Amino acid sequence: MNEDDFDNLYANALCFYEDMIDESHYVLKFDKRSQSISIISSPDWDVRNEPTVGHSIHAKYNEDGDIDYKTVSGKNQVYHNKWQFVQPTYTGFNVKAAQLRTLQWNKIPNIKQLKSKIGYRQFWNQLLKENGLPL
Repeated sequence: MNEDDFDNLYANALCFYEDMIDESHYVLKFDKRSQSISIISSPDWDVRNEPTVGHSIHAKYNEDGDIDYKTVSGKNQVYHNKWQFVQPTYTGFNVKAAQLRTLQWNKIPNIKQLKSKIGYRQFWNQLLKENGLPL
């Protein structure tokens, strides 16, 4: 996919996203393998330590050169390390505090063995409570 194709796909997907989801905070995901873009809402991005992975729009060119869209509902998942998604100068939340948060929860015993489960809000919140960390 060349740069113009990417720009066109992004612009069209963003319009579709705004019409369907109407959320100002989102994560843009580009999948090089499938040559697709996902725009994923995160309504509590600036206020939660681990923000919500919300509804999303998935856009991809089909074999006719048209764009196909697919909407996906959120599954009560969370993002970790949100500071890695923004520039160091981002002002929506305290980037340094978010980095310290990552250091805190990475000290949870056996956290590496739990990586496949911590992406779900219910499990994550329980884990934080059990380890004396704030939500």
